[in-house]
This record gives sequence, C-alpha cells and structure tokens, in this order.
Amino acid sequence: MNNGNRSTDFNMPTCIVWFRRDLRVHDHAALWNACCDAESVIPLFILDPTYLAHRETGSMRVQFLLECLADLDASLRCRGARLTLLLGRAEEVLPRFVRAVAASAVYASTDIERWSGQVRDRTLAQVAAAEGWRLRWFLNYYVQTEGEYDREAWQAAWTAHSKEALFPAPEYIPTPPVSLPADIAHINHIPTLAELGLPPAQTTLPGGETAARRRLEDFLSRRIDSYRRCLSSPALAEDDGTSRLSPYLKFGCLSQREAIQAGRRRWLTASQAGRKGLEAWASRLRWRDYFIQKFALYPQAEFVNLYTPFDEVRCPEEADATLLDAWRRGETGYPLIDASMRALRQTGLLNFRMRAMLATFLTINLFQAWQHGAEWFMQHLLDGDVCVDHWQWQMQAAITQPKSGFIRCYNPTKQCFDNDPDAVFIHRYVPELRPLPPPLVFQPWTLTEMEQQMYGVRIGVDYPAPIVDAEATRRQGVARLQAIRDRLASAEDLEAFVNRKDGVTPGVRIKSNSAAAPERIDCEPSDPEAPQSECEPDAA
Repeated sequence: MNNGNRSTDFNMPTCIVWFRRDLRVHDHAALWNACCDAESVIPLFILDPTYLAHRETGSMRVQFLLECLADLDASLRCRGARLTLLLGRAEEVLPRFVRAVAASAVYASTDIERWSGQVRDRTLAQVAAAEGWRLRWFLNYYVQTEGEYDREAWQAAWTAHSKEALFPAPEYIPTPPVSLPADIAHINHIPTLAELGLPPAQTTLPGGETAARRRLEDFLSRRIDSYRRCLSSPALAEDDGTSRLSPYLKFGCLSQREAIQAGRRRWLTASQAGRKGLEAWASRLRWRDYFIQKFALYPQAEFVNLYTPFDEVRCPEEADATLLDAWRRGETGYPLIDASMRALRQTGLLNFRMRAMLATFLTINLFQAWQHGAEWFMQHLLDGDVCVDHWQWQMQAAITQPKSGFIRCYNPTKQCFDNDPDAVFIHRYVPELRPLPPPLVFQPWTLTEMEQQMYGVRIGVDYPAPIVDAEATRRQGVARLQAIRDRLASAEDLEAFVNRKDGVTPGVRIKSNSAAAPERIDCEPSDPEAPQSECEPDAA
C-alpha cells in the first residue's frame, strides 16, 4: 500500500505507536517511522489509574489532556486511523495488547517526567526482550538518558537536534480493526472527568495540536514584538502577552523543534523588537530542555533536596499548617502574592516571575519545605511538568548551585511597583482591594484607621494583615540557607553531597572530569531584583 509517505518494503506486519506526552501527528518520529516500517499501524494511548490518582494530578490538567486526546483522535481519523484507548497500568496492559493484536514492535517517544515512568519503561523493555517483540524509543524533545553527560557536548547535540529536518505528518495511516479480549480494559470514546472519577474543571486554553499550531502562528505573527515587555507583568502575560504554549509543549501537542524552527523563519522578517522577543523566547525553550536534562541526571530531585545538608532545615514533616494554608488560599496579606495564587487556582496559568515570587515567599519568607509548594503547583498548573517545576522549586528554594554565592528572594511589594504598577492584576483577582488605588493597594497594612473607613477596606476583616514581616523573614531565611551554601561552596566535589534515594538510579551520569565544575544553570545576577530573563523556562 503506497500512500506518498510509505514504501512497500515493510519490516513487520503490525506496529503499535504508543502515544504518551507526544500528542500530535506533525514531527512525530515514532509515528513516521512506524508508517515506513510496518504494514499496519495501531495508535495507542494508555490511561493509567496511578497517574489519575497521583497526589500531584489536577482535574484541569487532566481535562486538557482529554481535549488533546480528542484532537489527536480526530487527526488520526482524517488519515484513516483511530486512537485505541486502554485503561490500566502500562506494564500490565501493554504486553497483553501486543499479544492480542500480534504486533511485532512498539514505537514510542522517550519520556522521563517521573521516576516511576522511567522504572515502567525499563520494566517494559525487559518484558519486550523476554517475549520477543521490539520496544523502540524515539526523541520527543532532546534529552540524554544514558552514558556520560558533558555540558558542552549536550549543548551541541541539542542545537543539532533543533536544526534537523522535521518529520511530516503521514498522509495515511493504515490501521486495522482492533478487537480486544475481555481481560484488556479499554474504552471506545474519550472519557469525561466524571467517568474517570475526577471533579469537574474547565480549561483556560483548548487542548490539542490544532489549537497549539494556531497559537504558535498567532504568537509569531502578531505578538512577538511585545513579548519581552510583557514577560514579567502578570496582567500583560495573562492578556496574551506571552506565548501561552507551555501546556502544549508539556503534552507534546507541539514539537519544540518545530516551534524553534518556526521562530528562526520568523526572524528573517521580524522587526528589531521582534528579534529581541524571539531571542528571549528561544532562550526559554532551550532552558526548558536543560532543566529536563538536569532531572535526567538527578531524578531523585522529584522527592528530596538535591544536596543532603539542606535536609537539616525545612523538613516537609514539620510544616506550619497555618502559614501553608494562608499561602495556598491567597490570604497572606501581600496583595500580589495573593493575586498570583488566586490566578493560579482559577486559571491554571501564571507567568514565571509570579511563580518564582510565590516560591521564594513560601520557602524563604515562610521557610516551608519546597515539596509542599511543588505539589500544590502541580495540582493546579495547566502546564505542570515535574522535570521543570520540581527543579525550579529547588532552584527558588536556594538549594541548587550553592557555589554561586547568591540567594534571590523576591520582594512582594517591590514587585507590585515593578510589574503591576496600575494594580490591574491585583484588582482582577483580589476584589476586596478594588477600592484601593495604587500605590496604596500595594501596602494596605499601612492604611490609617481613617483611610480604612474612607475606602471601606478594614485590614484584618475585609483583607488580612501580613502573616509575616517580609523583610525580617527574608533576612532570617537567607542567613540560615547561606550558612549551608557556604559550607557546600568550600567543597571540592559537590557530587559527594548529592542526596541519594533508595531505588533511584539514573541511567546517565556526570562525566567524571566535569563533576566538580560549577554549571551556571541558575544565571543568578548580583542584583536580587534583576531580571532572570536568561534562565526562565517558557511558562504560560
């Protein structure tokens, strides 16, 4: 059967393409190669109950996933195929499905988001070898998962990968009828949240490759000129000032390589402002992949502090429930902190600067364990990605890169003046403060009794007083953390202090002669309030 993209020299009768976080048909290496290698191709997705029940799973992100699956199924049907949807743990249902359809191979994209997923894939590779079918991995984004890691070599390989030719969407995907036995749980339609036993949720952005490609085109053609100006402003970012592509990159609705190449083409006709915007955006895409690579090197960062000396402070088991609950509710008494948290809960989206401010407030001002913040973010973020978010939480908690000698802690009042000077964002999400104009609204606790009566805002009644003194707690938190960082900074080999977790063994390791060399992954400038533009991953 020859349909443009397909040869007639097939290596196998049937191949399964196991979709995971690569929910698209364009630039999909596994799908393209399967269509070239097999006479029949069966697209598959597995809804794993352990994912749905995970404490870091949120309904809004699952709803986005379901919309992505619906869009993928529609794209497959336009090409003569359809998506088979199984229910169960992949380690159990995938081998049974392979046997049921008599497949010779499973093609899939590498994904390292969780350690449990890496264990799953290693287990399946062993099962495949034992049962005589092939499990072949392809790159979805560039990540090194085995061998010795070297920063410069990784950077060169990442750049080369970003320039490689894209895989076109197959014109036709020959999918045979699939009849499954009773012992393989499956569903013949894209389920609802209710059918999955999850609470209802509405997504802020529509899921799927169709929406992703439309948004990329709109961003590059219409919004790139103002991108840098909008980055740190939560109101402008929310009003489409940033790309808002991060949820699509999270689920692979859009190939990051395709996005980068589209940006390079746009560069040829862009204005000076547009070119600066493209540089900033491309930098974020690169840093996003770099944080994923760091997670491949240190998968234990999903659970524990990167360095053991930090286990001495901020133990997760010793959380202050009152402080933590106030932070989660957006009732800290600091208007921009509270507006940012409420925006996160309502929309699932928040620009990077506000995410970082929430993180430093929790881990330095309130001095709570980063794990509580990471879990809360993952429960609410539409683009929640363990590799990026957990590493960022450790970074904002001042755990990574102790040799840098610098701890950033965002001043929540200064951020109001810098990034929401007209209080648009604060008034949008903290309605009880709408009667207060800027700059009064930035420090409502300074209102006199007469001003509180005049504006109708009673501190401690209509809006809480600050739960901590931001400046005093900043000094205290930084001092406690800096003492630990100073000890680590004097160490010749930081790797000797890396935390270990039983059963977590990465497949890739730091090259021996580069282990002691500090990597400037945090890009921390000398000014604690300076822009962090060179190391912020694309966030909403």
